[in-house]
Amino acid sequence: MVTTFDVVVVGAVHSGPFKWISHGKSRIIRYAHAAPEYVPLVADAYTQIEALEKKRGEKLWNKLGLLWAATGNQVNEISVHLKNLNIEHEVIPGNEISNHYPQLKFDEKWTGLVDPMGGVIYANKCKLGLLWAATGNQVNEISVHLKNLNIEHEVIPGNEISNHYPQLKFDEKWTGLVDPMGVWLVDLSQFHDLSQLTNCLQSNRTLDGMTFV
Repeated sequence: MVTTFDVVVVGAVHSGPFKWISHGKSRIIRYAHAAPEYVPLVADAYTQIEALEKKRGEKLWNKLGLLWAATGNQVNEISVHLKNLNIEHEVIPGNEISNHYPQLKFDEKWTGLVDPMGGVIYANKCKLGLLWAATGNQVNEISVHLKNLNIEHEVIPGNEISNHYPQLKFDEKWTGLVDPMGVWLVDLSQFHDLSQLTNCLQSNRTLDGMTFV
């Protein structure tokens, strides 16, 4: 049975200057990911969003349905790991996409994947503040970009991060950047001692940055 949708969530990736799909007052959320390791995280995000909506008594996301269109074998590869996790979706030939989305036209070089759980998070309702912690010069480089755009932020030495976030412990090898407009939905109440988490992460020599909200 063919289902038609009135709303399309579109994320386009191209070379050159761009703001991706993480700019503005909403964020696309979807099960359809090229990297299968993201899918369980998305499932957990849906659960947390539902819980937060109940706590706050307001709508934090909008389920719209999402179309992933690609050439080559990418859509079929995504479909495989969605099937393995029993996640509802539909794969359609490119020249049949218009049956679902009359406003879109693709030829047979394309394949579409319809993710009915795709939608947008209202990120402007989730301003929790963000800490970016990194070794090396990364934080200072980010700070330069933010200053050039007159974006409010604060750079702090790693051993002073606990003054802002008492549950986190960093040493002087790290630098923190506090962005009061950082946006995302994360519930860290499951961790009894975040200092244990950060100590573990810092011991990973392949890690050069962490983000917390």
